[in-house]
Amino acid sequence: MGTALVVDEDREAAIREMEAVITEGQGRTIEFRWTAKDGAPRWVESNVVPTRDDAGKHHRPLRGFTMDITSRKDAEEALRQSEVRFRHMADTAPVLIWLADTEMKCTFFNQRVIEFTGRRPGRTLRRRVARGNPPGRPGQMLRNVLGRV
Repeated sequence: MGTALVVDEDREAAIREMEAVITEGQGRTIEFRWTAKDGAPRWVESNVVPTRDDAGKHHRPLRGFTMDITSRKDAEEALRQSEVRFRHMADTAPVLIWLADTEMKCTFFNQRVIEFTGRRPGRTLRRRVARGNPPGRPGQMLRNVLGRV
């Protein structure tokens, strides 16, 4: 694979990865950006394998296929930014926020929970939430989590 289309910032790493395919004799998946016909950078994923001669020796050229993954990269970046915004919102909210899955295993505690309880979100705090909210005992979950009410 030629590297003329690879954007300058990614070229050295892409070449290094392709050289490793040859020297190690193992295929790999490489992600990098290249310049599309319209001049815009596009994220691509190349699955590259070495070619072999009749004696089984690895040599150039490499063989593989490349696909555009720009949409996936854009979605990953949007998710990352959304998570940053959520964490900032949750950690600066003047309330206690925690998230639990359907089995009442906590997947998130905001900074206020940690400050209020004086506990890190380790096993003890998670175990308290896992006790749940028994029927007929409103507020029990809050008491279990906070241990102070």
